[in-house]
Order: sequence, then C-alpha cells, then structure tokens
Amino acid sequence: MSTYIIQWIERKNTSTGKSLAKVTLKDKETGVVAEDVAIWADFPGFFDLVEGSETQGSIEEKQVGKYTNRMLRAGTFNPSPIKAAISTGAAMETKARGIERAQDRKEESIRAASIIRDSTILTAAFAQGKDVSVDDMKEVWTNWNVWLTKQWDNPPSLQKPPF
Repeated sequence: MSTYIIQWIERKNTSTGKSLAKVTLKDKETGVVAEDVAIWADFPGFFDLVEGSETQGSIEEKQVGKYTNRMLRAGTFNPSPIKAAISTGAAMETKARGIERAQDRKEESIRAASIIRDSTILTAAFAQGKDVSVDDMKEVWTNWNVWLTKQWDNPPSLQKPPF
C-alpha cells in the first residue's frame, strides 16, 4: 500500500453510466509518476478527490490485448485541506446561484400564471350574459393583462383601479 498525490484528475462516465476518474498519481515516497490510472466510484472518498489531495492504495496493472489498464485499489483518502476547501466553496457558490435562478424562474412562472388566470376570470365575468364578439373578448383580455402586469410590482398603496 502506497501513498499517492493526485497531480491531475478527469471525471468520466462509461457507456454503461458508471462513474470513474482518470488520474495521474505521484508516489509520495519514491516520486514515481503513474499516468492514466482509473479510480472507480466505489473508491472511498471518490467524489472528494481533487488535484493535490493524497490517497492510499495500490495500483494494479492488467494486460488486455496490447493495452495495459491501471486501476487504483482502495486504501484511505486524505483530502488536501486547502484545495478541498476551495473546491467545496466553489461548489457551494455554484449551487447557491443555481437555487437562486430556480427561485427567480419559479416566481416569474407564478406571476405569469396568476396574471393570465386573473385576466381570463375578469374577461369571463365581463362577457357573462352578454353577446360579445371574439375580437371584443381578446381586447378586454389584453387590457386586463396589461393592467395586471403593470400593477404586479406596485405596493397596494400605489395600485389604482382600472376605471
């Protein structure tokens, strides 16, 4: 069992959907560099592996035809505290921005749906019991839609009736 420092990492998915990371490892004791080593998702601490972190394990080589496959077998994982904090902080910022955008879209969707619903209800109330043409209903609906859209952001004290 050796201790390795991750010098380079690229995460991939196989055609069957399994996650793996292709890494370049440097043996901490001997300085020997091993390139194109596979680490599979069941490896302890797989999702925390970043460049500069240390991990323990043993590299197994398997000859498949003319190719040599290298795989790191499980040991222990000690993340680089600085790089782990940086990658965690960046991930948290990305997640926060994603949540904020989703909330903004949700609020906008609620606003649009509410305005369309209210315009339709008010137009139906206007037309109830009357012989109204389709063009007149479109005009009334559009007028209500424009008015409701303008009023949406105004506080109740600034809202004015449409008549």
